[in-house]
Amino acid sequence: MKAKRRRRGSRAEDLAAAFLEKQGYALLARNVRYPFGELDLVCRHPRRGLVVVEVRSLDPRMGFHPAETLTSRKRRRLEKAVHAFLLRHPELQHLPLHLDVVTVLWEDPPRLEHLPDAFGF
Repeated sequence: MKAKRRRRGSRAEDLAAAFLEKQGYALLARNVRYPFGELDLVCRHPRRGLVVVEVRSLDPRMGFHPAETLTSRKRRRLEKAVHAFLLRHPELQHLPLHLDVVTVLWEDPPRLEHLPDAFGF
């Protein structure tokens, strides 16, 4: 089951990255892992600056929106990972920072939704 979930998560990230690139975002990094958290996608946008994107996917039959799966614990882990990323990439520290969410509902075809500034920093 974990392998299937991992493949579905990777496919959701692929869809989200392609979706964002069509919107003018440049992908800088993907699956940046730290012991305390992971950044799914790190992008740069000409007007918005640095955008960290959390990708959430869910079968619509579950009865709730994928963004509802973002807990306060997950948010803290994301914030720690963002700060660690910026420490390793000081050349990006001057950019405005945004944390967005892209949700993927596994319909036919998959439905994506971009939620800009889903978290405030």
